[in-house]
Amino acid sequence: GSTVIKAHQAGVRDVAFFASGNRMVSCADDKTVKLWCIATQKVLGTMVEHKNWVKCVSVSSDQRVGASGSDDKQVKLWDLSRVGHKSVHTFSDHLDVVSDVSFGPDGYILAACSHDTSIKLWDVRMCRLLQHYNAHTDVVRNICWHPSGQYILSCSPDSTIKVWDLRSGYLYYTVSGHKGPVNA
Repeated sequence: GSTVIKAHQAGVRDVAFFASGNRMVSCADDKTVKLWCIATQKVLGTMVEHKNWVKCVSVSSDQRVGASGSDDKQVKLWDLSRVGHKSVHTFSDHLDVVSDVSFGPDGYILAACSHDTSIKLWDVRMCRLLQHYNAHTDVVRNICWHPSGQYILSCSPDSTIKVWDLRSGYLYYTVSGHKGPVNA
């Protein structure tokens, strides 16, 4: 049979595997981010700094840095080798709920999208904003990197999917025709 592990005290919103497959992170409405060992099924650490529900998590390709986004409008970076310690940086650039975070293939660029209708990209080594896109006419629900790292897809309840060219810094094209919201 399967094992049920109770670790979060409220609904779990997102999970992300490490590239190695031996660990994962989770986040929940209990305002925490947890680091897990898959083999032992144990929580290795809990990160508690968000002031509201944590909606999304991502792990960098080198497995050293984690990111979380929250209803508190913040994106936090975590040193995953020092779990339980304070976040290493907080980005407070979004004006509303952060709905998704995602590291690019190189592991150094972090993208986040928000209910403020924007997408933001940061260099996590320098902790600075690189790009800002006024992306949609409604909430931006999800973002997804192209494997090359040159493009990001975004989707929204405004019934569109947009492809952003990160090298040029502009919208590459819009996919429309959905009859309703595009949520993922």
